[in-house]
Order: sequence, then structure tokens, then C-alpha cells
Amino acid sequence: MKKKSLCYLAIFVIAGFLSNCSNRHVNNQIIENLKESVTRENRASTVYKSYEIQAKKEYFFQIAKLFKSFISC
Repeated sequence: MKKKSLCYLAIFVIAGFLSNCSNRHVNNQIIENLKESVTRENRASTVYKSYEIQAKKEYFFQIAKLFKSFISC
């Protein structure tokens, strides 16, 4: 949850800096790219979390730790 909050905070900070620039098209594209990267990161975290849960169900605890490390980095 902290990771998502930090990503959104970064987007808003960058958007604030870019709002003072004159080239609106480039600024909008950068913001869209940032939003897309946050969306993809959230999706990847969800997938890794489901893999971690499945590994625990199948008693592969070391593999579960591996997927948990992907989520927390």
C-alpha cells in the first residue's frame, strides 16, 4: 500500500512541476506514461501476490518468499 501511495505522490509532484511548463502536449504525455506505469506496477504486484498465495498452498515456502520479495521491492 505504501508503494502505491508513493507512486501516486510522485505523479502529483511531477505533474505540479510540469504544470508550469509551456508545452502542454509533452506534459500530458508524460503524465499519461506515469499513470500507465503505476497501473502496470499495480497489476504485476497483484499477480505476484496470487503466485505467493498459491505457492504457500502447495507448501513451496521458499518460492512464496521469492514472490513476496518481488512485491516488496
